[in-house]
Amino acid sequence: MRKRYILPTVLAIALVATAGWGHAQYQEKNNYYIHLENQYQRLYYDLTGSVESITTDLSKLMVSSPQKKENLILYSNIWKNAYNAQEKLAQLPIRHAEISKVQKFLNQLGDYTFAMAQRTFQGEELQDKERGNLEQLHNYSLELTQSLRELHEKV
Repeated sequence: MRKRYILPTVLAIALVATAGWGHAQYQEKNNYYIHLENQYQRLYYDLTGSVESITTDLSKLMVSSPQKKENLILYSNIWKNAYNAQEKLAQLPIRHAEISKVQKFLNQLGDYTFAMAQRTFQGEELQDKERGNLEQLHNYSLELTQSLRELHEKV
């Protein structure tokens, strides 16, 4: 009589153990998804913050005196934020044609401000053409900030 209950008991224990293991795997998967979502949110907000800092620093450059050595700080902040934003953008799981344009913009912005910082360090003044370039960059960064906000709302 005892042998008759051994197999169902072993199967019941195996079923309970399998259910426990399955539940643990399910919880681990959910925790992983939450962690991943938090990482993406952090990257997005870091990206947005860097682009907003770029916009602010470009605004400051447009109204500052063209020969001020203090502009070096603004140029270096823009350069740093452009590459920081580019790094964050590359880590986001978004693949779209617009994203490659944004990466190209950030790369060119970083290179341009680095070159402008070198010129300022050597004592050269901003020309009217360069002021116009800064204004165009500022306008594009404003559009980029708005696009990032719209993207976040869509997602």
